[in-house]
Amino acid sequence: MKDNVISIEAARKANETEVLDVTADWIAKMDRGLKSDEEQALKNWLQADEQHREMLFKMAKLWDNMAALERLKSLFPEPPVKQQSRGPHAIAASFFLLAGLLAFIWNSSDLGFLVEDELVVLSEQRFETGTGDSKKVTLSDGSQLAINTNTSVKVTFTAQQRVIELYRGEVHVQVAHDKQKPLSVYAAGQIIQAVGTAFNVELLTDQVELIVTEGKVRVGKQTENNDNPLQPQQIRLKDSLPALEQGQKTLLSEQALVIESVASSEIDAALSWQQGNLVFRGEPLAQVLAEVSRYNAVKFELTNPQLNQIQVAGLFKTNDLSGFLSALQQNFDIQHQRAADNRILLRQGS
Repeated sequence: MKDNVISIEAARKANETEVLDVTADWIAKMDRGLKSDEEQALKNWLQADEQHREMLFKMAKLWDNMAALERLKSLFPEPPVKQQSRGPHAIAASFFLLAGLLAFIWNSSDLGFLVEDELVVLSEQRFETGTGDSKKVTLSDGSQLAINTNTSVKVTFTAQQRVIELYRGEVHVQVAHDKQKPLSVYAAGQIIQAVGTAFNVELLTDQVELIVTEGKVRVGKQTENNDNPLQPQQIRLKDSLPALEQGQKTLLSEQALVIESVASSEIDAALSWQQGNLVFRGEPLAQVLAEVSRYNAVKFELTNPQLNQIQVAGLFKTNDLSGFLSALQQNFDIQHQRAADNRILLRQGS
């Protein structure tokens, strides 16, 4: 008899585990958007057992997955709360069931949970762009990313925080307001954090350029205590740390922080890549050539280093290399010759 009771209990736990696995899978699918056949399959699964519908709503709320929860509510009404008297034995049973549920969640790598850190990963996305490419994406929280050429970035949302890791390139971030879960950008050991604003981040050779286009952001540095962006406790940069406001920029590095104000025209020029343009306002030719190379897989070589000091002003399309070379010829008498290995030789005069 005792063996039968154990077998029944084991079967019950196995069924709960299976329901949790299937529920987690549906949460992930709703987060990225259901296909028509998946929507019908979800309806069939929910109609098969009342427990399925209850568990799906519970998990969507537990994960704070508003996109999935709203989609779920639009498809199916939320199950009514059962009003019934609960004695001490029922309360105790509910407590142990909840404890078992949390224990399962924290130990289930399939659901995106890390046991050692008790970290709940709700979603993770990677975005890559090639040379000359760019893209705009809207994240599940409503934040928007404009991703520039040759950029690699990872976006991770946990139960405690929103994290963007910039490995190379440049992004402009329009942060959806959420005071409880600030959004943090990690780049080359630097941290940029905001709760609802907009800023541009470019990863340079040995430093990070930050331009604030809206609101206010705080900056800090990663240390041994916060070298993991996805640690369980949200890193909240303190009020005593430096903050940049709209119309300000800085270069984040190991050196002392220097904040400078920039004109709106300069900001527009720096962000012109979002419209597929490059705007130069008197920069030296060496800097201009480096920028053009970012969007075109070429390497410029000057026969006369003094040409690097020529100041260039104008608007060019990021992918119009021929137009750029023609402008150099017409305005500065700089001729070009294409060579092997995507090199372009530049010289002045015929």
